[in-house]
Amino acid sequence: MKSKHTEYYKHNKKICFRENIPERYLFAFLAFYFLIVFYVLKNTPYKSIIIFYIITCLLLFKVSFICLPKFIQFLNEKGLCGLDLNKISKDKVAEPIGLFPSILYFIFVLFYQLLYYNDHKILLEYNAGLLSIIFMTFLGFIDDILELKWRYKVILPFFGINGLEIGQSLIISFFISIHNLIEIILNIGRESGDSELILKQHFLSIIFTLPFISINLATFSFNFYPSRGFVGNTLTYFCGIFLAVVSIFGHYSKTLILFLIPQFLNFFLSLPQLFNFIPCPRHRLPTINTKTNKLSYSYNFTLINLILYLCGPLSEYHLVNLLLSFQFVTCSMGLFLRYFIDTT
Repeated sequence: MKSKHTEYYKHNKKICFRENIPERYLFAFLAFYFLIVFYVLKNTPYKSIIIFYIITCLLLFKVSFICLPKFIQFLNEKGLCGLDLNKISKDKVAEPIGLFPSILYFIFVLFYQLLYYNDHKILLEYNAGLLSIIFMTFLGFIDDILELKWRYKVILPFFGINGLEIGQSLIISFFISIHNLIEIILNIGRESGDSELILKQHFLSIIFTLPFISINLATFSFNFYPSRGFVGNTLTYFCGIFLAVVSIFGHYSKTLILFLIPQFLNFFLSLPQLFNFIPCPRHRLPTINTKTNKLSYSYNFTLINLILYLCGPLSEYHLVNLLLSFQFVTCSMGLFLRYFIDTT
């Protein structure tokens, strides 16, 4: 499978929008993961549904890869761009590209509810969750356009992921789906009413999670360093409310907390600035050394600056990978604690 990319000419300069992570590698990873999902669910009543669902999710991944470069081009042509503040050149980068994966996700999940047309209780939960996701994503888009102040955002009922939004959200969503599969394995074959309810709850959570992973894995390849487009607060809010909704569907909100250790750490570090005890700029970024092209900590209270304070100056590439590795390790610890220490 050969990746394609979009290029166009603007002011006699050819601009190429190409993924930073090859499509074939991500597709192979996604297909392998979906095979694991199918293997777990093949002995459940959801076997036929999951086959159709996996095929559709792979198509969503491909559609995202085809359309995202064109959407990035569209944003650039309309002047919807942000400055890459962690680069010496301060290049303009399309923003918010997170609007496209959000809309694609809404369309898919909206039509997929037809499978539950005869179950009014699930339909009620399904549509309530979908409306919550749509509302908060719209709020994120407003934030991208109008630049809401921190004091307004902190009182809103949102559950955003701070920093490295899409990479962290993908890692958390993978661990959520692993948790769903483990719970399904533990309850397959049991005849109690509770087990049947648990199966339904975790399958509904998977129904929301798999397309999220498929679409955003493609988006991640364009957002990864060096970014072809910024996801913006549109995707930040989308990812945050998505995690809240699926945890409510599956009744594992306490387990989700174990996966969000870096986010809670970042939140508690940020409290002095969020409540304006210390001045809080809109972009609480580290400083860049123009000679070494490395990032150093600034006096903003964030997890990123704490890592730079402890580890010293790092390139943006190494900082991103370090923070994503930290997210993976904490999620692994959370999953371990969930099944070896009673948290329910």
